[in-house]
Amino acid sequence: MPLDQRITEGAAINCAFGRVFNPVLATSLVSIELNGYELVPVRWGRIEVPVLPGRYHFRVFIRNGPEIKHLAELDAEVVPGALLEMNYAFGGFGGPTLTVSATAEENRRALYLVLGGDGRRVGPAARLPVSRLVPADGGFCSGHDSVPAK
Repeated sequence: MPLDQRITEGAAINCAFGRVFNPVLATSLVSIELNGYELVPVRWGRIEVPVLPGRYHFRVFIRNGPEIKHLAELDAEVVPGALLEMNYAFGGFGGPTLTVSATAEENRRALYLVLGGDGRRVGPAARLPVSRLVPADGGFCSGHDSVPAK
């Protein structure tokens, strides 16, 4: 989906295989349940759910007839004006997990600390403001502005 058509408020779940690839999973559809209401199953990838702000119980799973497989659950808050990003992925062992992704601001703070933002001098990058290192939308920047200014 083009970036300009993505929702900016609600919830988005990125469904991925992680380190495990299984042809049966690849041909299966992902089911999402919100507060007990199951949505229409969809293909793997980014699933955007436009929901109103509030607390939700998310369940992501693979349905095989009446049987539910590879279940992962999470209680999370959708705040007004924000997009709650989550990841449903298969790790090495133990089945899938559903976790909340770090926000763009949290990523900027972490990068700032790693590059010496707490007063340590690490190198030339430590002297740049964080806004020059990470674009405002949280995208990856490889030393130059890879995202056009808005």
